[in-house]
Amino acid sequence: MADRLYQYSTASALMAGVASRGIRLSHLLAHGSHGLGTMTSINGEVVIIDSTTYHLQSTGAVRVVEPHEELPFAMITSLQDCRTKQQATFVNLSSKQSLLDHLRTLFHGIDNRFVFFLIPRLRLDYLKARVVRGQQYPRQPLSELGDAQKVNTYRDVEGSVVGFWSPKYMDGVSVSGLHMHFLSEDRQFGGHVLELESTTQITMQAAVLNEFDLEVPGHDEFGEATLGTDGEALRKRWHRLEGEMSSSIPGSRELPRSQYDLTTYWGRVREAAGISDPRMLFVSSSGLENAKKAITSYKKGDVREMSPELWRAKQIVDSTLHPDTGEPVFLPFRMSSFVLSNLVVTAGMLTPGLQTTGTLLWQIANQSLNVAINASNANKSTPLTTSMMVKSYLMAVSASCSVALGLNAIVPRIKNISPNTKLILGRLVPFAAVSSATALNVLLMRGEEIRSGIDVYPVLSEEEKKQRELTGEPIESLGKSKVAAKIAVGETAISRVLNATPIMVLPPLILVQLEKMDWLKARPRLVTPVNLGLILTTSIFALPLALGAFPSRQAIAAASLEPEFWDKGGEGGKLEFNRGM
Repeated sequence: MADRLYQYSTASALMAGVASRGIRLSHLLAHGSHGLGTMTSINGEVVIIDSTTYHLQSTGAVRVVEPHEELPFAMITSLQDCRTKQQATFVNLSSKQSLLDHLRTLFHGIDNRFVFFLIPRLRLDYLKARVVRGQQYPRQPLSELGDAQKVNTYRDVEGSVVGFWSPKYMDGVSVSGLHMHFLSEDRQFGGHVLELESTTQITMQAAVLNEFDLEVPGHDEFGEATLGTDGEALRKRWHRLEGEMSSSIPGSRELPRSQYDLTTYWGRVREAAGISDPRMLFVSSSGLENAKKAITSYKKGDVREMSPELWRAKQIVDSTLHPDTGEPVFLPFRMSSFVLSNLVVTAGMLTPGLQTTGTLLWQIANQSLNVAINASNANKSTPLTTSMMVKSYLMAVSASCSVALGLNAIVPRIKNISPNTKLILGRLVPFAAVSSATALNVLLMRGEEIRSGIDVYPVLSEEEKKQRELTGEPIESLGKSKVAAKIAVGETAISRVLNATPIMVLPPLILVQLEKMDWLKARPRLVTPVNLGLILTTSIFALPLALGAFPSRQAIAAASLEPEFWDKGGEGGKLEFNRGM
């Protein structure tokens, strides 16, 4: 039993709602003394400390689980038997990430290992924990229970934390990352830990678990379930349930959307200019962490008013982190990198006199970049599978290449126009190809959103916002709307065409006129730098003007959506959704 983790069932089965039956507690305790799990019907949370099993209920009550009761999912180990057991004492615990940092100081290479940890008699200055209320019907997916989970915020509490760290390669079997439950010292409340802070001395016991024993349920419910095979998608859905997506920065107080008036076009342009500012690319990882800490101070009420420093921190966060996932967007595909990432590709497409091979290669390069940017900045409430992404990419590339080659063949055959007009039309071929393919690319890459819908949320009044700040209750999705998805994807496609239009039209038209001037004729080597300068200048101004065309976070009348949302409108009868960039 030394250094051994026993797990009953899988995370993918729990996500699929396989929870009507499980392992008897008496059998589970034969495998260890400390662990966590859930009860049948995913009703509440379970924490096991020193072989006593506690059921943390959504009502706030805590009871001791009887030996005959069943758990549909559980992880357990025997801490006293672990040969790798270590103990660490430290002061201050600012987040779950800082807890992970302390585990890394104890054990080398834990990213690829299972780790168990126990923190008894932990004094917490701040704790945010959730308890799932349970399924409303058999096999109800765990992802649907986010709307029914009870989230509580506590201050100055004492209790024990039991948890596991699971490696990323186990997604689907387990869920990568930290998974921990809290139980108060008086055994009166607890839950699944979302956020925690402590400024006192902390003693933690931990052990690397080198043996993994998985028992798969033998009943028909498990055998008949459709279990996901996309571990990354499973991990994101699990963390979204835990509130680690849009709530990646701790605190229940809502941050102001912008320092500008987003109901006006120029207000949105100024906001977009901040998000797409290339200077944001030079913010270091420590700068990002400092920005997140500043935002956290505001969201927790430690700082009461917004200041220039806080607006700067918000600009860093908004330009770096995805609004749905709370994770950094890969640097070359951020909006702040859009101008620079597109510069070389656009210059290549606008190179005068491109032959067939060059046209094909640059159109492929452009659509590859578009796919990466669209996928990185799309609404993440409905993730796109790899197969769908590849299919969409191939269709977009085919469309752009077909238009470009077709127009390149047609333009020289047009009669009754002057050579100068024919030259201009030839220079505009990339614009026609890019515009059609850009719109198609967005529609294809985000087609799953249209088919499945995207999350919509109630628009809260100021009073409701203040109430949620006090209770720490998050704003939960009311469901997925296909109508909202069509609006979001359609507006994004239009904004991409609006962005491409001046970039693909103005530089080639200006260059045609400049090439007639003697000074450029005498310096042909300057054609490429001049072209790049024209593209760069146009791009810097075009991007915020295009992004500002539509709000990124958009409110809409509930009556404009599907019937199931008609009676769920918030303030003014409105709901809102994230359009994506």
